[in-house]
Amino acid sequence: MKKLIIIPSREASTRLPGKPLARFGGKTLVRHVWEKASAVPNADVCVATDSEKIRDEVFQFGGRVEMTDPNIPTGTDRVIATFDQIGDKSYDCVINLQGDMPFITPEQIITSTLPLNHNFEIGCLVYEMVQAEQNNPNSVKAIVSMGEGNLGRCHWFLRAPLKYGYHHAGIYSFTIPALEKIRKFKQTKFENFEKLEQLRFLENGITMGAMLTTAIDGEINTPEDLDKARRIYGN
Repeated sequence: MKKLIIIPSREASTRLPGKPLARFGGKTLVRHVWEKASAVPNADVCVATDSEKIRDEVFQFGGRVEMTDPNIPTGTDRVIATFDQIGDKSYDCVINLQGDMPFITPEQIITSTLPLNHNFEIGCLVYEMVQAEQNNPNSVKAIVSMGEGNLGRCHWFLRAPLKYGYHHAGIYSFTIPALEKIRKFKQTKFENFEKLEQLRFLENGITMGAMLTTAIDGEINTPEDLDKARRIYGN
C-alpha cells in the first residue's frame, strides 16, 4: 500500500500558541512527529502549514513542506488541500497524522491503515481510557463497537465526561474515494459544537474503523502536556 502521510501543523494553536516549534529532547515538536512518520515504509511524508516559521524549520531538518491557506478550518481540510497541491493520484491512502503526536510509533501509524483492508473508508486508532482522562475535555472519547482482531466500528466521538468508551488518537487513514467524498461536505452542527472534524464524516455516512492499540503517552495540546513531554525526554 503506497501511503502519503500529511502532518497538519499550525503555529496559531489556541491552547498552546507556537506549539509545533516547542522544543523537547533537543528537537521541535514538528520534527519529532516528522521523524516518526518518516520511519514508515513505502510512505511519503509532507508537513502542511500556513506558517513561514514552521516551513523554515521543516526545510532546516530536510523535510518536505507545503504552504496552505491560513483560513482552512480543520486538519482534514488542510490535508485535502495539500493532497491537491501535491497532485500525485497514485497513492492508495492518505494519512492525516496530527502534528501534536510525538509519541506515536511508526508501527501504530501503519496499524491505522488496517481498517481500510476491511471495507472501512477511514481508519483510526483508539486505546483504553484511564479514569483520569474521563473528565478531561482535551481527551477525545470514542464510542466503538469492538469486534474480532481488535477492530471495531466507530459510532461517535465527544469531549464531554464519559465513563466508558476509548481514547481516540489523533490520526486518520483515508481511502482516496473517502477524501473525494469529504471534500464536498460542509462543516456540521456537531462538528462545530465538539470541535471534532471526524463527526462530519460520521454525520455524512462515512464508515470509520478503529484499531485498538496500546496507550500512546499523550498528545501535546496544553502547556501541561509540553511539560510532561519535557519530563519524559529529560529536558
